[in-house]
Amino acid sequence: MPFFQKRERRSFMSPIDDALSLIKGATRDLVKACGGLTRCERICGFSDSSISRWTLSTYGDVIPIMAALVLEAECGVPWVTSAMAEVNGRRLGDASGGAAVSVSLQRLHAEADLAMSETGLEVQKAFEDGRVTPSEAEVMDRKAAKTEQKVREFRQGLAGFKVNVVEGGGR
Repeated sequence: MPFFQKRERRSFMSPIDDALSLIKGATRDLVKACGGLTRCERICGFSDSSISRWTLSTYGDVIPIMAALVLEAECGVPWVTSAMAEVNGRRLGDASGGAAVSVSLQRLHAEADLAMSETGLEVQKAFEDGRVTPSEAEVMDRKAAKTEQKVREFRQGLAGFKVNVVEGGGR
């Protein structure tokens, strides 16, 4: 099928369609985790239109393995590799062991919680006198950005934890 033709919608999906859907979904998550099309373009060297086709279900284009590996190394989560393993009835194993991952998740959660508390404290300080100045808004914005970053790191840790759970080896 030519790349410019949209895929026909069917009421059922074949195993190949299921696999393609899973890999494309993982590719979308990977592109988002790496910062979007423009940033991925700089990281892996493919055009943003190619990267976009990898993520859209209307195109048959699939992310090349080397691009997937480079992007996964950048964001630290094996989205596409995990999806390919799942297509073959496998799961990725955690080489470092479950205890280390649990401690890491606890640390990431504590950092996100601390950042949120610091943001709340700045908001409280700003509203004490009943009005918010531009400088107070700037301080709150910086704290909120830090909170957002810490929550993102925690979510990436959770994603890695979910991907690395070995089948039958619950934690």
